[in-house]
Amino acid sequence: MVIEDIKKTISHPLNQKRKLKSLFNYFILGLYMRLNKEAMFIHNYIHETKLLVGKKSTSSQLQYFNSLNDFSEMSFLLHFLNHNDTFVDVGANVGVYTILAAGVSNAKVIAIEPSKETLSILKENIKINSLSNKVEVIEKAIGDKPGNVLFTQNLEAVNRIIRKEDSSVSSFEVVKTTLDILLEQKNANLIKIDVEGYEVNVLKGSKAVLLNPELKAIIIETNGLANKYELNEASIFSLLDDVGFIPFKYLPLDGRKLIKLNIDKDIIDHNTIFIRDLEFVKAKLKKAKLIKVNGINY
Repeated sequence: MVIEDIKKTISHPLNQKRKLKSLFNYFILGLYMRLNKEAMFIHNYIHETKLLVGKKSTSSQLQYFNSLNDFSEMSFLLHFLNHNDTFVDVGANVGVYTILAAGVSNAKVIAIEPSKETLSILKENIKINSLSNKVEVIEKAIGDKPGNVLFTQNLEAVNRIIRKEDSSVSSFEVVKTTLDILLEQKNANLIKIDVEGYEVNVLKGSKAVLLNPELKAIIIETNGLANKYELNEASIFSLLDDVGFIPFKYLPLDGRKLIKLNIDKDIIDHNTIFIRDLEFVKAKLKKAKLIKVNGINY
Protein backbone atom coordinates (compact mmCIF):
# COMPACT_ATOMS: atom_id res chain seq x y z
CA MET A 1 0.00 0.00 0.00
CA VAL A 2 2.81 2.41 0.88
CA ILE A 3 4.60 1.70 -2.41
CA GLU A 4 1.37 2.28 -4.35
CA ASP A 5 0.81 5.59 -2.53
CA ILE A 6 4.37 6.72 -3.30
CA LYS A 7 4.01 5.80 -6.99
CA LYS A 8 0.74 7.71 -7.22
CA THR A 9 2.24 10.72 -5.47
CA ILE A 10 5.29 11.06 -7.74
CA SER A 11 3.21 10.40 -10.89
CA HIS A 12 0.39 12.78 -9.94
CA PRO A 13 -0.02 15.53 -12.60
CA LEU A 14 0.14 18.31 -10.01
CA ASN A 15 3.38 16.97 -8.50
CA GLN A 16 5.51 16.83 -11.64
CA LYS A 17 7.38 20.03 -10.75
CA ARG A 18 7.50 19.24 -7.03
CA LYS A 19 8.13 15.51 -6.70
CA LEU A 20 10.60 15.84 -3.84
CA LYS A 21 8.34 18.22 -1.95
CA SER A 22 5.31 15.95 -2.38
CA LEU A 23 7.30 12.94 -1.14
CA PHE A 24 8.59 15.00 1.78
CA ASN A 25 4.98 15.94 2.66
CA TYR A 26 3.98 12.28 2.39
CA PHE A 27 6.61 11.06 4.85
CA ILE A 28 6.28 14.02 7.22
CA LEU A 29 2.52 13.46 7.40
CA GLY A 30 3.04 9.75 8.06
CA LEU A 31 5.40 10.58 10.92
CA TYR A 32 2.96 13.13 12.31
CA MET A 33 0.15 10.55 12.26
CA ARG A 34 2.26 8.06 14.20
CA LEU A 35 3.31 10.57 16.84
CA ASN A 36 -0.06 12.34 17.14
CA LYS A 37 -2.72 9.66 16.66
CA GLU A 38 -5.65 11.77 17.85
CA ALA A 39 -4.44 15.21 16.79
CA MET A 40 -5.66 17.22 13.81
CA PHE A 41 -4.28 20.32 12.12
CA ILE A 42 -5.60 22.84 9.63
CA HIS A 43 -4.08 22.49 6.16
CA ASN A 44 -4.15 25.56 3.91
CA TYR A 45 -5.77 24.04 0.84
CA ILE A 46 -6.31 25.55 -2.61
CA HIS A 47 -7.73 29.01 -3.35
CA GLU A 48 -7.72 30.05 0.33
CA THR A 49 -9.78 27.07 1.51
CA LYS A 50 -8.77 24.92 4.49
CA LEU A 51 -9.02 21.24 5.44
CA LEU A 52 -8.67 19.47 8.74
CA VAL A 53 -6.06 16.73 8.46
CA GLY A 54 -5.66 13.91 10.95
CA LYS A 55 -5.73 10.17 11.55
CA LYS A 56 -9.51 9.96 11.02
CA SER A 57 -9.57 12.02 7.82
CA THR A 58 -7.92 9.78 5.23
CA SER A 59 -9.27 11.74 2.27
CA SER A 60 -7.81 14.99 3.66
CA GLN A 61 -4.45 13.28 4.08
CA LEU A 62 -4.43 12.45 0.35
CA GLN A 63 -5.01 16.11 -0.53
CA TYR A 64 -2.13 17.14 1.74
CA PHE A 65 0.48 15.60 -0.56
CA ASN A 66 -1.46 15.36 -3.87
CA SER A 67 -3.47 18.63 -3.69
CA LEU A 68 -6.31 17.28 -5.85
CA ASN A 69 -6.02 13.54 -5.30
CA ASP A 70 -8.84 12.65 -7.74
CA PHE A 71 -7.26 14.96 -10.27
CA SER A 72 -9.53 14.44 -13.28
CA GLU A 73 -12.81 14.38 -11.32
CA MET A 74 -11.95 17.24 -8.97
CA SER A 75 -10.73 19.39 -11.85
CA PHE A 76 -13.96 18.65 -13.72
CA LEU A 77 -15.96 19.78 -10.70
CA LEU A 78 -13.93 23.00 -10.38
CA HIS A 79 -14.24 23.82 -14.09
CA PHE A 80 -17.92 22.87 -14.35
CA LEU A 81 -19.52 24.41 -11.28
CA ASN A 82 -20.21 28.08 -10.66
CA HIS A 83 -22.31 30.21 -8.32
CA ASN A 84 -25.53 29.37 -10.19
CA ASP A 85 -25.18 25.62 -9.64
CA THR A 86 -26.15 23.08 -7.01
CA PHE A 87 -23.81 20.20 -6.22
CA VAL A 88 -25.03 17.11 -4.36
CA ASP A 89 -22.30 15.21 -2.52
CA VAL A 90 -23.58 11.70 -1.73
CA GLY A 91 -21.10 10.14 0.66
CA ALA A 92 -19.47 13.46 1.50
CA ASN A 93 -17.14 11.93 4.11
CA VAL A 94 -15.07 14.78 5.63
CA GLY A 95 -16.12 17.11 2.81
CA VAL A 96 -13.21 17.49 0.39
CA TYR A 97 -15.49 17.68 -2.68
CA THR A 98 -17.94 19.81 -0.71
CA ILE A 99 -15.25 22.37 0.19
CA LEU A 100 -14.02 22.51 -3.41
CA ALA A 101 -17.56 23.03 -4.74
CA ALA A 102 -18.66 25.65 -2.20
CA GLY A 103 -15.34 27.23 -1.27
CA VAL A 104 -13.68 27.44 -4.69
CA SER A 105 -16.50 27.22 -7.26
CA ASN A 106 -18.99 29.12 -5.02
CA ALA A 107 -21.75 26.59 -5.75
CA LYS A 108 -24.59 25.64 -3.40
CA VAL A 109 -23.97 22.21 -1.88
CA ILE A 110 -26.05 19.47 -0.31
CA ALA A 111 -23.60 17.26 1.58
CA ILE A 112 -24.96 13.86 2.59
CA GLU A 113 -23.09 11.76 5.15
CA PRO A 114 -24.44 9.28 7.74
CA SER A 115 -21.18 8.37 9.51
CA LYS A 116 -20.90 9.76 13.03
CA GLU A 117 -17.10 9.61 12.79
CA THR A 118 -16.79 11.85 9.77
CA LEU A 119 -19.81 14.12 10.28
CA SER A 120 -18.07 16.10 13.00
CA ILE A 121 -15.05 16.67 10.73
CA LEU A 122 -17.30 17.55 7.78
CA LYS A 123 -19.11 20.15 9.86
CA GLU A 124 -15.85 21.55 11.20
CA ASN A 125 -14.43 21.84 7.65
CA ILE A 126 -17.54 23.78 6.67
CA LYS A 127 -17.17 26.00 9.74
CA ILE A 128 -13.47 26.87 9.31
CA ASN A 129 -14.19 27.84 5.69
CA SER A 130 -17.22 29.98 6.70
CA LEU A 131 -19.45 28.04 4.30
CA SER A 132 -22.48 27.35 6.49
CA ASN A 133 -24.58 29.59 4.26
CA LYS A 134 -23.56 27.59 1.15
CA VAL A 135 -23.73 24.02 2.46
CA GLU A 136 -26.69 22.01 3.74
CA VAL A 137 -25.67 18.88 5.65
CA ILE A 138 -27.97 15.84 5.57
CA GLU A 139 -27.22 13.19 8.21
CA LYS A 140 -28.76 10.21 6.40
CA ALA A 141 -27.85 7.27 4.20
CA ILE A 142 -29.09 7.18 0.59
CA GLY A 143 -30.49 4.12 -1.14
CA ASP A 144 -33.30 2.69 -3.28
CA LYS A 145 -36.06 3.14 -0.69
CA PRO A 146 -36.54 4.83 2.69
CA GLY A 147 -36.07 2.96 5.95
CA ASN A 148 -33.40 2.17 8.51
CA VAL A 149 -30.08 0.44 7.81
CA LEU A 150 -26.93 -0.59 9.63
CA PHE A 151 -23.86 1.52 8.96
CA THR A 152 -20.31 0.52 9.92
CA GLN A 153 -18.10 2.56 12.20
CA ASN A 154 -14.36 2.84 12.89
CA LEU A 155 -13.51 2.29 9.20
CA GLU A 156 -12.87 5.96 8.38
CA ALA A 157 -13.30 6.63 4.62
CA VAL A 158 -14.66 3.13 3.88
CA ASN A 159 -17.58 3.02 6.29
CA ARG A 160 -20.62 1.62 4.48
CA ILE A 161 -24.11 0.17 4.70
CA ILE A 162 -24.13 -3.48 5.74
CA ARG A 163 -26.77 -6.21 5.81
CA LYS A 164 -28.20 -7.54 9.08
CA GLU A 165 -26.40 -10.84 8.59
CA ASP A 166 -23.13 -8.88 8.69
CA SER A 167 -24.00 -7.30 12.03
CA SER A 168 -20.91 -8.80 13.68
CA VAL A 169 -19.11 -5.77 12.22
CA SER A 170 -19.17 -2.74 14.54
CA SER A 171 -22.14 -0.69 13.31
CA PHE A 172 -25.07 1.54 14.26
CA GLU A 173 -28.52 2.17 12.81
CA VAL A 174 -29.12 5.17 10.54
CA VAL A 175 -32.08 6.58 8.66
CA LYS A 176 -32.04 5.93 4.91
CA THR A 177 -33.85 7.97 2.29
CA THR A 178 -33.68 8.38 -1.50
CA LEU A 179 -32.45 11.20 -3.69
CA ASP A 180 -35.91 11.42 -5.25
CA ILE A 181 -37.38 12.21 -1.81
CA LEU A 182 -34.53 14.47 -0.73
CA LEU A 183 -34.39 16.51 -3.95
CA GLU A 184 -38.11 16.56 -4.70
CA GLN A 185 -38.26 20.37 -4.81
CA LYS A 186 -34.66 20.96 -5.86
CA ASN A 187 -32.49 20.82 -8.96
CA ALA A 188 -29.02 19.30 -8.97
CA ASN A 189 -26.55 20.21 -11.71
CA LEU A 190 -23.77 17.84 -10.65
CA ILE A 191 -23.89 14.84 -8.32
CA LYS A 192 -21.01 12.89 -6.82
CA ILE A 193 -21.78 9.39 -5.50
CA ASP A 194 -19.16 7.59 -3.41
CA VAL A 195 -20.85 5.04 -1.16
CA GLU A 196 -18.47 2.06 -1.12
CA GLY A 197 -20.34 -0.22 -3.53
CA TYR A 198 -23.90 0.95 -2.79
CA GLU A 199 -24.00 3.17 -5.89
CA VAL A 200 -26.52 1.03 -7.82
CA ASN A 201 -29.00 1.26 -4.95
CA VAL A 202 -28.58 5.04 -4.85
CA LEU A 203 -29.30 5.26 -8.59
CA LYS A 204 -32.39 3.05 -8.26
CA GLY A 205 -33.81 5.52 -5.77
CA SER A 206 -33.04 8.49 -8.04
CA LYS A 207 -35.30 7.91 -11.06
CA ALA A 208 -36.89 11.37 -11.06
CA VAL A 209 -33.57 13.09 -10.27
CA LEU A 210 -31.86 11.34 -13.18
CA LEU A 211 -34.62 12.43 -15.57
CA ASN A 212 -34.37 16.08 -14.52
CA PRO A 213 -32.76 17.92 -17.48
CA GLU A 214 -30.95 20.28 -15.07
CA LEU A 215 -28.69 17.39 -14.07
CA LYS A 216 -25.79 17.43 -16.53
CA ALA A 217 -23.12 15.25 -14.95
CA ILE A 218 -22.48 12.57 -12.33
CA ILE A 219 -19.16 11.59 -10.77
CA ILE A 220 -19.54 8.05 -9.45
CA GLU A 221 -17.27 5.52 -7.81
CA THR A 222 -16.67 2.51 -10.08
CA ASN A 223 -14.06 0.48 -8.24
CA GLY A 224 -15.63 -2.98 -8.15
CA LEU A 225 -17.12 -2.76 -4.65
CA ALA A 226 -20.70 -3.35 -5.85
CA ASN A 227 -20.17 -7.10 -5.45
CA LYS A 228 -20.48 -6.57 -1.69
CA TYR A 229 -24.20 -6.17 -2.39
CA GLU A 230 -24.39 -8.90 -5.04
CA LEU A 231 -24.37 -6.27 -7.78
CA ASN A 232 -21.81 -5.27 -10.42
CA GLU A 233 -20.38 -2.19 -12.11
CA ALA A 234 -22.20 -3.00 -15.37
CA SER A 235 -25.46 -2.10 -13.63
CA ILE A 236 -24.20 1.44 -13.04
CA PHE A 237 -23.36 1.92 -16.71
CA SER A 238 -26.68 0.38 -17.81
CA LEU A 239 -28.83 2.48 -15.48
CA LEU A 240 -27.14 5.70 -16.53
CA ASP A 241 -27.11 4.82 -20.21
CA ASP A 242 -30.90 4.36 -20.05
CA VAL A 243 -31.29 8.05 -19.11
CA GLY A 244 -28.73 9.41 -21.56
CA PHE A 245 -25.54 9.61 -19.49
CA ILE A 246 -22.32 8.64 -21.28
CA PRO A 247 -18.99 7.85 -19.53
CA PHE A 248 -16.06 10.20 -20.18
CA LYS A 249 -12.54 10.82 -18.99
CA TYR A 250 -11.62 14.47 -18.43
CA LEU A 251 -8.18 15.77 -19.43
CA PRO A 252 -7.91 19.16 -17.69
CA LEU A 253 -4.30 19.80 -18.71
CA ASP A 254 -4.90 18.86 -22.34
CA GLY A 255 -7.23 21.63 -23.46
CA ARG A 256 -9.97 20.51 -21.07
CA LYS A 257 -10.81 17.62 -23.39
CA LEU A 258 -13.51 15.04 -22.75
CA ILE A 259 -12.68 11.56 -24.07
CA LYS A 260 -15.58 9.13 -24.46
CA LEU A 261 -14.96 5.80 -22.73
CA ASN A 262 -15.71 2.38 -24.16
CA ILE A 263 -16.55 0.18 -21.16
CA ASP A 264 -15.65 -2.96 -23.12
CA LYS A 265 -12.16 -1.76 -24.06
CA ASP A 266 -11.02 1.11 -21.85
CA ILE A 267 -9.68 0.74 -18.33
CA ILE A 268 -12.24 2.27 -15.99
CA ASP A 269 -10.70 4.37 -13.23
CA HIS A 270 -11.58 4.45 -9.54
CA ASN A 271 -14.21 7.08 -10.46
CA THR A 272 -16.06 7.72 -13.72
CA ILE A 273 -17.61 10.96 -15.00
CA PHE A 274 -20.97 10.51 -16.75
CA ILE A 275 -22.24 13.37 -18.91
CA ARG A 276 -25.52 14.27 -20.56
CA ASP A 277 -25.96 17.25 -22.92
CA LEU A 278 -22.34 17.07 -24.03
CA GLU A 279 -22.20 20.32 -25.98
CA PHE A 280 -23.56 22.28 -23.05
CA VAL A 281 -20.96 20.76 -20.72
CA LYS A 282 -18.12 21.35 -23.21
CA ALA A 283 -19.08 25.01 -23.56
CA LYS A 284 -19.23 25.45 -19.81
CA LEU A 285 -15.83 23.84 -19.27
CA LYS A 286 -14.28 25.95 -22.02
CA LYS A 287 -15.28 29.30 -20.50
CA ALA A 288 -14.51 28.39 -16.88
CA LYS A 289 -11.91 30.43 -15.02
CA LEU A 290 -8.37 29.15 -14.61
CA ILE A 291 -7.49 27.17 -11.51
CA LYS A 292 -4.07 27.66 -9.94
CA VAL A 293 -2.68 24.72 -7.98
CA ASN A 294 1.00 24.19 -7.09
CA GLY A 295 1.99 26.96 -9.48
CA ILE A 296 0.09 25.40 -12.39
CA ASN A 297 -2.64 27.44 -14.09
CA TYR A 298 -5.11 25.36 -16.05
